[in-house]
Amino acid sequence: MKVLVYLLLLVGVFTQSSCFRQNRAMNLAMDELHKGNYAAGIKILEGLDGNKEARITLARLYATGEGVVANPKRAKQLLMCQGDVSCVPGESEFYLGIDFYDGTGMPKREPKAALYWINISASYGYPKAAAWLRMHKGES
Repeated sequence: MKVLVYLLLLVGVFTQSSCFRQNRAMNLAMDELHKGNYAAGIKILEGLDGNKEARITLARLYATGEGVVANPKRAKQLLMCQGDVSCVPGESEFYLGIDFYDGTGMPKREPKAALYWINISASYGYPKAAAWLRMHKGES
């Protein structure tokens, strides 16, 4: 019994340590991006393989071309659910589209880019995307 408790504690410490390192790296990456040091920030983000927040941040950069050559195909690949059990197909695409629509975290508001990403989200069956498209029918 003592061995089992020890192993559980060890696993807990390892998991927390790993999460701490990832959070620290994510914060460092965001600091680099805010300073305009895109190369360093992107390198850190790409090293956080499997981190959902890092993938979404990279996707936003590739979608907007901020600090990198715009590459919507790469952005779409980064947003795909890649075995992430917490990932809901179409969710990330929807929120990226909303960011484009509102201009949140973007160089400017881009309704056409918003429709592009929200349509992708709807194609995955994400219900909020379908509802948003119905409410904004005719906008461009």
